Amino acid sequence: MRSIVLSSSLIAFSIACGYAKLLLFPYLFFVELFTVAVFLSGLLAGPAWGLWIGAVARLVFSIANPYGPPHPWILVAQVVGAALELAACAAHLALELLAALGLTAHDVSAGRGDAILAS
Repeated sequence: MRSIVLSSSLIAFSIACGYAKLLLFPYLFFVELFTVAVFLSGLLAGPAWGLWIGAVARLVFSIANPYGPPHPWILVAQVVGAALELAACAAHLALELLAALGLTAHDVSAGRGDAILAS
């Protein structure tokens, strides 16, 4: 049950980041909040759930896009692309790197990574 609640919250967060990019940063085309949100989802939920979260978030965001839904083939490509997105895979690699260094994601988010790496 916890995984379902976490994934639904992260899906909503990813979609909100996509809309924030559309509404708040229309001229900052190099800021990709959706990808960052999917990366964080993969980091927090794990690689399998990260892939699921990326696919579902892209599907909902693409269908409910304020510019209109895309052609079905483009929609399939977007969903598959989000599911196989480098962000979810990179999150898994980041977790493995943190584990190899003796850190957890909580240590890094709490700002304790520098002290541990310096010792």
